[in-house]
Amino acid sequence: MLDNLHKNKIGKFLVSKFDLLDEDHKATEVNDPLFLPFYYYLNEIIKPKNMMEIGLGMGLCSGSFLLGNKSVDNFLGVQESKTYYNKNIAIRNVKKYYKKKFKFSSTIVDFKSDFIILREKNKEKMSEYLSSVFEFLEYDGMLCCDYAFDNKSVLDIFCRTRNLNYKFYNTRYGVGIITK
Repeated sequence: MLDNLHKNKIGKFLVSKFDLLDEDHKATEVNDPLFLPFYYYLNEIIKPKNMMEIGLGMGLCSGSFLLGNKSVDNFLGVQESKTYYNKNIAIRNVKKYYKKKFKFSSTIVDFKSDFIILREKNKEKMSEYLSSVFEFLEYDGMLCCDYAFDNKSVLDIFCRTRNLNYKFYNTRYGVGIITK
């Protein structure tokens, strides 16, 4: 299912479920069948109890994952204050479909998770985030690294030094999933 995202038709449906700024409705990213549907379909495969997203943005990735999700009991959204989007948009988009315990932070905090979405384009920041959040990942937990096309060398080094592997998915920006 995750390997055949280009065949899905759910992208426009997902975009219609979230609050976006006017110009974002036309953005290629949110309408790409290789972007939000990945997180929506991933929800059908894994059933985490505690979830964190770093790089929350507008909350679209977590929102797509949480749409119809029944397993997540605790959610932490992390977005540094230096972002284009107002955090209230992200909080509103996540809370629209997630009615349980929700926390928002502008910094990474100790939050034991069995599923983490890490969205960072910058290689240096990705390397820092990987090192800091991996300790919060529970055994058998999954770390879903978006922007893997830009960060392949960072993921390779991180996994090699810890004797880990990651599975690569061909999404809009590439996703590498590391299991602890």
